[in-house]
Amino acid sequence: MKLPAIKDFKLNAVLFKDLRQKTKRSQLSVSVFLLNLFLSLIAIIILLSVSFSAASYSPLDNTVFTVFFIVLGFMEFGFILLTVPAVTSGAITMEREKQTFDVLLTTSLTTRQIIWGKYWASLAQVILLIISGFPVFALVFMYGGVTFFQAFGVLLTLLLLTMYISAIGLFFSAKMKKTIVATVLTYVILLVLMFGTISMLLTAGGIIEVINSIVLDNTGVDPDLKIDFLGFILYVNPLCTIYDCMAGLFNFDSFIFGSDATMAGILSDVTHFSSNNILLTLWTPISIVVQMLIAWGALERASVVIDPLRKKADKYARKRKRNKQAA
Repeated sequence: MKLPAIKDFKLNAVLFKDLRQKTKRSQLSVSVFLLNLFLSLIAIIILLSVSFSAASYSPLDNTVFTVFFIVLGFMEFGFILLTVPAVTSGAITMEREKQTFDVLLTTSLTTRQIIWGKYWASLAQVILLIISGFPVFALVFMYGGVTFFQAFGVLLTLLLLTMYISAIGLFFSAKMKKTIVATVLTYVILLVLMFGTISMLLTAGGIIEVINSIVLDNTGVDPDLKIDFLGFILYVNPLCTIYDCMAGLFNFDSFIFGSDATMAGILSDVTHFSSNNILLTLWTPISIVVQMLIAWGALERASVVIDPLRKKADKYARKRKRNKQAA
């Protein structure tokens, strides 16, 4: 007996319609070609530099290939940030612009099935692009410096972050009426999540330092105030997640920094938590769980937003509330 969820997934007409249309377009093939061309050029430059080093009888340092893999990983993350919002933020708004969305609502599919079908169809396109770059990543195994576990951890984290970012884009696609507005809002929210949260913590840290200094000067007692739990807002930051994943797997402090470069090491310096605190040492898995919950909530909310019956009920409830206030 098959689970209902699996059955719904297999029979989701939106999913297979979008997959069929997206795979027929030339944009997908061009995107795969350009991505792998760019990654290959970087790989060729690194390998040529290694070959010249070997030709001069210099000892081969595996650290070069570790750095090579890290650079490719961050480049892949940057590619995800640039492409995912453009792909997912038009999933629903383009149906509205083509005036086919109302027809889609008249089918037997629920709004939840429509949203999840659009989500998996858009996600499949981006995941295909990411997977297509795996052979370039595998070049490092020829010389060492990166283990299979490390490579798998980075690529799995990238895939999960893609799911997180895709859900944000689809939510705004359901909320907005125009594709351009949904796309811009998605990029803005991503910038806020990545750099806004960091800026907020830096500002809060600066204010706390000023307060500590004023209290110490006036009373002679150091209050030792720190940001503490405010630092956990970075759980929603995808940049911090991929950074901590890289720092933990490749031990950044051994060849880049002089101290613990993971999020645990960084936050232990500005909070009262020790670097051994489980909330810090397990930063990557905890942040991924938080982001997956946000993604699930965004998709569920998107299915409510596009429900015409729910819209009418909300409009009626607001009207009753205004009439009640007026009376």
